[in-house]
Amino acid sequence: MSPDASSIYFPEGHADALDPEVALVIGNRGMGKSFWASALADPKSRRAIGSAYMGRTRALRSKNLDVHFGFADAEGANGSVSRIQLDSLPPEIPADVIWRSIVVRILYPDDARFPAKFSEYVRWAARNLEELQSLLRSIDRKLFEDGKQILVLFDQLEQLADDWPRIQNLTQGLLKTALAMRSYRSIKVKIFMRPDQSENRDLFRFPDAAKISGSSVRLRWRPIDLFGLLYFHIWRDEAGCQALQSLMKQLNLRTNEAFSSDRIPGMLAYDETAQRKLFEQFAGQFMGANAKRGRPYTWIPVHLADGRLEISPRTFLRVIKTAADLGNTRKTAIDYTGIQQGVRQASENRLTELSEDYPWVQEALAPLSGLLVPAEPDEIVFRWVGSDAIARILEQYSGMSAPLDLALSAGSQEPEVACYSLLNLLSEIGVFEERVNGKVNVPDIFRVNAGIRRRGGITPEQRRLLGRVIN
Repeated sequence: MSPDASSIYFPEGHADALDPEVALVIGNRGMGKSFWASALADPKSRRAIGSAYMGRTRALRSKNLDVHFGFADAEGANGSVSRIQLDSLPPEIPADVIWRSIVVRILYPDDARFPAKFSEYVRWAARNLEELQSLLRSIDRKLFEDGKQILVLFDQLEQLADDWPRIQNLTQGLLKTALAMRSYRSIKVKIFMRPDQSENRDLFRFPDAAKISGSSVRLRWRPIDLFGLLYFHIWRDEAGCQALQSLMKQLNLRTNEAFSSDRIPGMLAYDETAQRKLFEQFAGQFMGANAKRGRPYTWIPVHLADGRLEISPRTFLRVIKTAADLGNTRKTAIDYTGIQQGVRQASENRLTELSEDYPWVQEALAPLSGLLVPAEPDEIVFRWVGSDAIARILEQYSGMSAPLDLALSAGSQEPEVACYSLLNLLSEIGVFEERVNGKVNVPDIFRVNAGIRRRGGITPEQRRLLGRVIN
């Protein structure tokens, strides 16, 4: 379902990810991959994106850009191929041939030269590769002469197949296709990919793969973007907008911009000092009786960040809503007790969400209950070996959900090898944070619900690193 253009918030750092020239966009769960894919596919939303990022995504404002989905898991998705159709293909057909043929099918809809049935069409394409390339060159030349562009989107790659090796095979074929499309002037491909796939070295083991991986863009939400998103939602409400304007006047946060219902003043989106002053009116100055326990504006991002210092906007807004629903006794809209409760609930929800993509994560964290972190990697591996965690994960999730690296490592006679592979994978998806001193930390957003304990408070290093993300 396409988003309402008026409801879209535009973080400054997302412009490059939406540029049609960028072929690979990497983002963890909840960072906006599917949201932006749907927005790009909708003409009205696409033009709104182009206007919001004036000068950086100019092509999106053009009426001569046509966008299609190349893959969608939902049955009946218009103009795309489903997993059922991919499953109907014989395994000997090279994956890049499959994707090239899908792009040609989008560019030549209802062409009588092609078999109507998808599986027969792909077989035809595999037998006629020269003609397939000729068709691509011909339509690219015609589109360029007409001043038009076609953008083909690929999202939800984890749904390409039921087993991980097949997903990886199809994904690599898609990356090869994206590389080939770079030579065309008017046919562009954009792939939205999860970080665990993007960091698999085998996926990019083909000639010139660095041209795709090296120019990729990662979707991130900085703390300043999250607070901008919060103010944007408040601003869209009539009463909320009036309250914000009143507070801004009280705080002497003056702006020369004309107020509108669909755009917040720039200072609320880009000025950390203004954001902080305003939020302290909502939540108070401190996470307790004084500054010792931190300030809400910085405390919330620190406790919601995963091992890669990434924060889901859904998780952030859920914390604020929980705090608001609980009420307070301190004459502010929310207070620190509600924020703390919101973070506890967010930890549970975030782990549940993560388990939808990686169902083996909770199985991996269960043996670590009671562990003090940061911990030495050997402590974690010792617990996994003692609980036979790898065998249990592979028994329940082998093939369909166990990551390829873990499955391969599990064939070793030494269980520790597979355990270190699992540790690295959890770091890749942000559940673990590997410190410079070699120790492994579990961020609060996952640690609290998993029953893992923490040594001390937030370290200066964590605050410094998050400070970089803020700025």
